[in-house]
Amino acid sequence: MKANLIPIYFSALALGLLVFLNSCTEDEDPAVTIDEETLIDEAIADEAWDDIDYEVQRVMNFDDGGRELGGSGERQNDPCATVTRDRETKTVTVDYGTENCEGLDGRFRRGKIVISYTGSFRKSNATQTVTFEDYFVNDRKVEGSRAITNLGPNEEGYLQQQITLTNGKLTLTDGREITRQATWIRTWVRGNNPQEDEYLITGSASGINRNGTTWQVEVTKALVKKRACYSDRVPFPVEGIRSYSLEKTDGSTSAIVLDYGNGDCDNLALVTKDGRGPFEIELKRK
Repeated sequence: MKANLIPIYFSALALGLLVFLNSCTEDEDPAVTIDEETLIDEAIADEAWDDIDYEVQRVMNFDDGGRELGGSGERQNDPCATVTRDRETKTVTVDYGTENCEGLDGRFRRGKIVISYTGSFRKSNATQTVTFEDYFVNDRKVEGSRAITNLGPNEEGYLQQQITLTNGKLTLTDGREITRQATWIRTWVRGNNPQEDEYLITGSASGINRNGTTWQVEVTKALVKKRACYSDRVPFPVEGIRSYSLEKTDGSTSAIVLDYGNGDCDNLALVTKDGRGPFEIELKRK
């Protein structure tokens, strides 16, 4: 891909995104708006729920592929979280307190994450369900219910998980909301060592962005996240395609395709809008 890029920041700081992208083809108009609010809000939602996953996995003593961690875990050193385990009710509560506390990752949290589980997550059909009590990250309120079910191995022997988000909502610091419903299948392709692990994601989601645009997205080519890319500070998919359909409050519609590339550990992607493009963008997280 070209090096002439426009950044999309995968965080709340993405609000300064320029609305014009540089075309990768000579016969396209280089000044085409891409409904950047939806892509930004999707990125914010992705980051928020990925962060929830990470917090839950650390508490439950498993990594993001289901591999059991050694030792007592990182959570003991977290200055903010108090973890309460009720084995009788199979509930774990992570309490960050009522005032913002800066965690090891530099994010400020308050409120509670509540995890209900049915049994050892290594067993097929075991489920972890996550809910929230006045939970905020960097003053953005997180609401909804997120359930992860162990589907067991697929035909190739790779562990699969179904992730279902119900009534997901992020309330931004200005009071506007991002809503999301989603159902994903995450497949853990285990390598010869952890650095070779890959995670394949398929499924669909829908929601409403901060400006009232209704959107739907389907993964039309499996998204690929590589553990090796994390060490290169590339936490985004490096391969795969998301296809969006958007309906704005004025009744206008758009179709957007986001292509993450060919598997290289870079933060580049291509966007096509209503058949125009592709336009190259740079994904960044602040």
